[in-house]
Amino acid sequence: MKKNNVISVLIILSGLLYGFRNAQKETLHKKSIQKRCLISTGKKDINDTTTFEYLDQKFNKNKETYIGREFQTLLDDVKTPFRSYAISPKFEDIKHIAHLSLYFESDMQVGEKIRKRETLIKLVVTFRQPISQDSAFLILKKSIGNKWTKNEVDFYGEKLLQDFNFYSVK
Repeated sequence: MKKNNVISVLIILSGLLYGFRNAQKETLHKKSIQKRCLISTGKKDINDTTTFEYLDQKFNKNKETYIGREFQTLLDDVKTPFRSYAISPKFEDIKHIAHLSLYFESDMQVGEKIRKRETLIKLVVTFRQPISQDSAFLILKKSIGNKWTKNEVDFYGEKLLQDFNFYSVK
């Protein structure tokens, strides 16, 4: 148990350091997200109220379209790429993850928005079949900085959805 906590802390710290080195890439990516968001929703900021309302109407209110299907289907339909993610352990079953939280920003930007109490949109996903923490940590180790990459898409994309929700949080 302690070993997993130490590993988690080390992974988070390495992600933070990696994030500092990629500040310029983040700025370029943010502009790219703003452009795509403007095309799909008419708003520049992915975290504004109108964008959340769009995601809520299109996805949260139409869950039956996605529940029981591969997660990749939802990822394809969202169209705006996710940049980072976090896994949450089940407290009643520490060998498996409870859910996955995905963000449109890097983990550095997520932390900054939380500190500044700015609006942040996240997608929380649970899967039908339990996912072992060992498997989740193995995938997480391959991606420095909790980045949502092709490895994560390949691993989680084939999993069947049990439930999901887009949340707007401050």
